[in-house]
Amino acid sequence: MKGIKMLISHKNKFIVLNIPKTGCNSRTFTFQKLGVIDVYGDGAIRTSTYLHSTLREIVHYHFQTDVYFSYYKWAMVRNPWRRYISILQYNLGVISDKSHPDHAGMINWWNKCNTNEHNALKNIILYHGKPQIEFLVNDTGDIVVDHIARFENINLEHDMFCEKVNIQPTPTLKHTNKSPNVRKKGYKEFYTQELVDLVADRESEIINITGYQY
Repeated sequence: MKGIKMLISHKNKFIVLNIPKTGCNSRTFTFQKLGVIDVYGDGAIRTSTYLHSTLREIVHYHFQTDVYFSYYKWAMVRNPWRRYISILQYNLGVISDKSHPDHAGMINWWNKCNTNEHNALKNIILYHGKPQIEFLVNDTGDIVVDHIARFENINLEHDMFCEKVNIQPTPTLKHTNKSPNVRKKGYKEFYTQELVDLVADRESEIINITGYQY
């Protein structure tokens, strides 16, 4: 994945907003081989070239305002309570994998959470990145993406996207970087009412738009 990060195509005129844990690496891995992606970058630089840039960041670094309107802007969202557990499970997987390049840093984070799953999940909800709505809005806070896809329908949404932007034949979406179920628990088993309410508050706008429920 090195050097291949942002899914922007000038040839096919689309911008994909990659919200963490919504199949970002799967899409990148699939599209990077097709010759349709024009904007690449170093994932270590969390500015214009980062995989998880918001629409505002992408427009600021790569477009004049009147140009990006003509591009098909697409984003995938996910049930927020499940998404935060996916992040937690990913982190726990890194902690258990001593060969992972982020192992030491993740151990440090885990220790700061007092090696406690409740504390770790609360930390993720409050401080891990941005609420999903932040990826979809312009400088005035208006949602300007053309389609909000659902992770729960990832394969169908992928096929529809490829048809819309004229990527034919439709490539098979190769699923990568799936978070392991390290604790072998259902997502609701990680939550207390405090954490359920924290997610509802932090992701309230996406919940209102999509109707996602705990």
